[in-house]
Amino acid sequence: MKLLKISLSLTLIFVLLFSFNGCLKYTSNILEVTNPGIQQTTQAPVVETTLPQQESTTLPTVETTTLPAVEQTTLPPAVEQTTLPPAVEQTTLPPVIETTTQAAAKTPDTMSNQELLDFFNSSVNALKTNNVGITRSKLTTMQDLVLSNSLANSLVGLVKGMLFSDETEYASSAKGQSNNDILPPSGQSFASALTLNDIKNISVQKNGNNYVITVVGVDCVNPTTASPCAKVFDYLTIDDVMNTYVPKVGATVAREDVSVSFKNSSAVLTVSADGVVSAYETLTYNYLTMKNASIKKGVTISTDLDVTLYTVTKFYDIQY
Repeated sequence: MKLLKISLSLTLIFVLLFSFNGCLKYTSNILEVTNPGIQQTTQAPVVETTLPQQESTTLPTVETTTLPAVEQTTLPPAVEQTTLPPAVEQTTLPPVIETTTQAAAKTPDTMSNQELLDFFNSSVNALKTNNVGITRSKLTTMQDLVLSNSLANSLVGLVKGMLFSDETEYASSAKGQSNNDILPPSGQSFASALTLNDIKNISVQKNGNNYVITVVGVDCVNPTTASPCAKVFDYLTIDDVMNTYVPKVGATVAREDVSVSFKNSSAVLTVSADGVVSAYETLTYNYLTMKNASIKKGVTISTDLDVTLYTVTKFYDIQY
C-alpha cells in the first residue's frame, strides 16, 4: 500500500515535468514568431527576389513578338483601296459618244463623199416630198450637127431649125401641189436616188451661207429607167428621137440605126447646211446618132447624122 502511493507520486511528478517542458517549448516558439528582428533578415528577401524574376522574363517575350508581326503585315496593304479609286466608269463616260456624233452635225464642206451624196439626195428629195412650190425653165440647144453627105451640109441650118428651136420652156407648180412632173426624173416620187456607183464624182463649194454641191453622173448608152442617169435626170430615149425629133425633118430612119448616149451630165444644188434648197439645176448632154437617114426637103438626101444636144434645166422660186 505504501509502495503504491510512492509510485503514484513519482508518476505525477513526471507528468508535471513533461508538461512544464512542453510549456517552455511553446513559449520559445511564440517568442520566435513574434520577434521580427530575426525572421525579416533571413527568410523574407529570399522568397521575394526569386519569384518576380521568373514571371517578368517569360510573359512579355512570348506575347509581344508573335502578335504584332502577323497582323500588321497583312492588313495595311488593303486590296480594296488600290482597285476602287481608278473607277472604270469615270474613264469610259467622259468621252461621250453621243456628243461626237451629234456635234458631228457636219457642214457639207466637211463631209465624206458618201455623206455628201446622202445629204444631196435627202435635200433635193425633200422638194418633192414636201410638195414645195417651184418654177422650172428648160432650154435645149444644138451644140453640134455633123452630116456625112457633103451636099447635105448646105442644109445644116435648115435641119437644125427643123429639129430644135432655141426656145425656153416653162412650167410651175403651186405650194402644196404635186411637182412630180416638174422636177426630174419626171413622174417619179424622188428627185435623186443616186449611189456612189452612179456618179463619176461629187464636189462642194461654200457660197456665203450656202453650199453648192455638184454631182457628175456616169455615162449611159441607150438609157432606160434602170440606168444610173435615170435616177436623177430627164434624158432622151430612142423612142423620144423616133417619135419626137425624126418626124420633124421628115426623115425615115430604121430603129436599129439610132443610138442615144448620155454623157458628162451634172446636177447642181444650192443648199444651206440644214438642207434648205434655194436653187437647183441639171445640165445634160445627149448625143444622137442616126445612120442612113433619109431627109426630104424638096430633094431627098441620104446621110448619117450626129447631133449633140445640151439641155439646161433650172428650178427656182422655191416656196416652202
